[in-house]
Amino acid sequence: MKEDMAETAVDDRAEVRSRGSSDFEEFFRAEHHRLLRASFLLTGGADEAKDIAQEAFLRIWERWDRVASMADRTGYLYRVALNEHRSRYRRLMGGQGDDQTRRPECDAGGSALGS
Repeated sequence: MKEDMAETAVDDRAEVRSRGSSDFEEFFRAEHHRLLRASFLLTGGADEAKDIAQEAFLRIWERWDRVASMADRTGYLYRVALNEHRSRYRRLMGGQGDDQTRRPECDAGGSALGS
């Protein structure tokens, strides 16, 4: 009796994993090309864009049990990719934040210096 219940539980988990895998594959096929294009616009390089897209999909896959039930999976995917791009940019800049390097210097009144 216990063996039958254990086998049923294992079969149920395998079925859920299989179903989740096919859902993820469908999501991947639907979003991969668009994410790749968006990543290219962020980076300006095809190799870097591929790396960012791959890392974003890997992170989504690792959390698929939670992501699958999200209302905006695509938005979450793009947020993950943007965060990955920011992390890479910070490492490239030696730890400086991307926000700090892109802001113009302002005087106390909020006007850009040099204008």
